[in-house]
Amino acid sequence: MSVPLHGEDRDSRSESGRGQDLRAQAFSLDRLRGGRAPIVRCVLLLASMLGISACQAGFFGAVNLSRGGGNTLADSAIEFLPERKLRLDIYRPDAPRADAPVVVFYYGGSWRNGSRGWYRFVGDSFARLGAVTVIADYRTYPEAPFPLFMDDAAAAVAWVEAHRERVGSDGPLLL
Repeated sequence: MSVPLHGEDRDSRSESGRGQDLRAQAFSLDRLRGGRAPIVRCVLLLASMLGISACQAGFFGAVNLSRGGGNTLADSAIEFLPERKLRLDIYRPDAPRADAPVVVFYYGGSWRNGSRGWYRFVGDSFARLGAVTVIADYRTYPEAPFPLFMDDAAAAVAWVEAHRERVGSDGPLLL
């Protein structure tokens, strides 16, 4: 069964096969979505990727791409805990103030998964608002049960405090 195109009724349109029917159905679905088919498709795609845990990296990659990127990533993959090979990234505003707040951001993942690279959009967003932002990795469960992953988080804060010159701000520390 075919769906009439906008401005046509079923009788005035010639039936020329399955291809036209599919185009008509797609068009009518587009109208139901308020003409926002690309946005709806993108949201559905991202939601389905989130539902599959192995595709979380794909979801965050899409989020980071949608932000358009920025030049706020100032220092990447700094080893703050060499014996555990844990790294952090520093994002700075284009013109950072010496007293800009320093945000140390810990990403989600139920302490079981995640990566600092997935959260570039967070570092970029805070930096665009004037804050220097540090995003650090931590060990995850079951390799590091509680409280070991919290020790990693504390080590990142200690590194930031000990390396304020490299961080690029003496401003207040926000966790």
